[in-house]
Amino acid sequence: MIVVAPASLRKQWVQELAEKFFLPAVILETKSFSAAVKAGVANPFDREQDQPAVVVCSYQFASRKAAELSVVPWDLAILDEAHRLRNVYKPGAKIAGAIRTALSNTPKILLTATPLQNSLMELYGLVSVIDEHHFGDVKSFRAQYSHLAEEDALMI
Repeated sequence: MIVVAPASLRKQWVQELAEKFFLPAVILETKSFSAAVKAGVANPFDREQDQPAVVVCSYQFASRKAAELSVVPWDLAILDEAHRLRNVYKPGAKIAGAIRTALSNTPKILLTATPLQNSLMELYGLVSVIDEHHFGDVKSFRAQYSHLAEEDALMI
């Protein structure tokens, strides 16, 4: 399992997994990744049987190591503070796009306590992290759902 979270929450994830679920986890970051590669590990994301099966990393690290991340057959990806990915459909969202591509064949759980705030396009972005084709392209989504947002605005 891979947990992608803000850098400030990585240690908390490792502690919570150990204390509440008795799941050992390891934080993978530049230093530990480089040390593993130097020790002869081809892809530090790919865990051996005797190593913790849960890897925790930051969004930035997952994005930088997207090629290595993508070749591991993850059982599950948990994306904490997933609202950070809501603009994945925009060309400038490089971190979100790299993570979406790297985990495209992995079942995902998106966690966020931040509600959709500005537009229905945030929903489009988050759903497209899970399934890029669920709503079709941006133009189709806007054509199908923008009138609903307009109707809601009129009722307020």
